[in-house]
Amino acid sequence: MSGPLRSCVRCYEPRKSVLAEGVKCLHLINKSDTLNPFPAFHLIKLRLSELKQHVPLSKHTHKGLQSVVYVTKGMALSCDQCMKSGDVQHTQFGLDTHRSELPVSEDEVELFKLWIYSSSILTRISSCTHSSEDISVVREEDNSAELRILAGSVNGLDGPIETEPSTCFFDLTLSQIRSTVTEYVLPLPERYSSVLVYVYDSYPSPTTAVVHVLTDDVSISTPISLGSVAVLSPHGESVKFRLDERIPSCRLLIVAGCPVPEDVIPAEFLVRAKSMHEGSSEDANSVSLSESPRLLTEASTLDEFNICFV
Repeated sequence: MSGPLRSCVRCYEPRKSVLAEGVKCLHLINKSDTLNPFPAFHLIKLRLSELKQHVPLSKHTHKGLQSVVYVTKGMALSCDQCMKSGDVQHTQFGLDTHRSELPVSEDEVELFKLWIYSSSILTRISSCTHSSEDISVVREEDNSAELRILAGSVNGLDGPIETEPSTCFFDLTLSQIRSTVTEYVLPLPERYSSVLVYVYDSYPSPTTAVVHVLTDDVSISTPISLGSVAVLSPHGESVKFRLDERIPSCRLLIVAGCPVPEDVIPAEFLVRAKSMHEGSSEDANSVSLSESPRLLTEASTLDEFNICFV
């Protein structure tokens, strides 16, 4: 076992929204949570035939942020680069730069967008896309677990994405292979204080628990159902999952990050988003960086920031 186990702090159902006709979004980070360095984490579903000409996913700016885009279904055009299912892209946004995500076929597209605060602001956009073949994979000998490492390091294998602050992004598939229930321990050093687990898929699709987060106390575990999000404790060196005995297989997405100082969180980014939403002419630069945590916690809904967060 790789050190003390992290426990589950809370579970919740992600909020759903329709950003525009043909664009559906799951907000995987609860608006009441503070998961520094992640201001937002979205699962976005869109279909080309249903999109209108002007939608939030056309060109838009993200000064002071960086993102990781992971396509899990279909093909999409992101930052002028074509991405297919399994591809991952890291983008650092500069001053007055733009990006867009649009489907390139009639098939439905599903992609995850993880937003990360940047400790510095570039003058130009910097983007790099990696194909699914570039992603390191760790498999158990009996094929009961397969871990795709998009960012971070496990067992000496590194993911293709490197961020500052340091981030882990994993795609984990668990399967019942043996007569005993499948368990898997994921090393996750304590410096990654913000940890989130999303149950993305399972077979079949039950209404009960899909996977359990185990603790050092064998009498305590937390069940997580399909489509639910779990926030884990900031303390511990690893996470132990147990696939529910009634579930043949499931798929989890796990993100973890090292926090950034509050004074580097881009308050002007949040103010600009809110001003655009309300039609206000408030000067974004008039708000100091130290006020940004207040803006995050006082936002009535993440919808105020959708124009920039997606």
